[in-house]
Amino acid sequence: FNKDKWALMLDANCRPITGFKYTVSADKGFVHSEAHSAFVSQKKNHFQVTVTAYGFSSPKFIKTETNVSEIRAFFIRVYGFKNESHNQIVAINQSTVERQKYCLDPQRVDFHNGSLTKTIPRLHFSAKLFISFRFYFLQ
Repeated sequence: FNKDKWALMLDANCRPITGFKYTVSADKGFVHSEAHSAFVSQKKNHFQVTVTAYGFSSPKFIKTETNVSEIRAFFIRVYGFKNESHNQIVAINQSTVERQKYCLDPQRVDFHNGSLTKTIPRLHFSAKLFISFRFYFLQ
């Protein structure tokens, strides 16, 4: 999503990192619709998201339009938006085992040998939604 706005990752020698691949899967409440190229909500408003990134060396720097900065940490930020209206972001909350909801903060992740897998469980949309809304998930 919005790959034209992504910054370039660099290795320890300031060479661009190529071959970066990632997948985002949602289950326990969503199915992916190839026809809509989006996740479609099912009847329940509880789900989990798993993000997997792989196929690259460990990034050390990030290059933006204005400078090069050292990467201190990586975080995954998850939110949804309507497929019909990309500017309408829907916040996502997380719940405890006791079903108490709280704001989902960005999740810190670490790369090990050029890959990572992070599952974020017990997620809920912050607003009530109708069945069959389509959403993308971003990290």
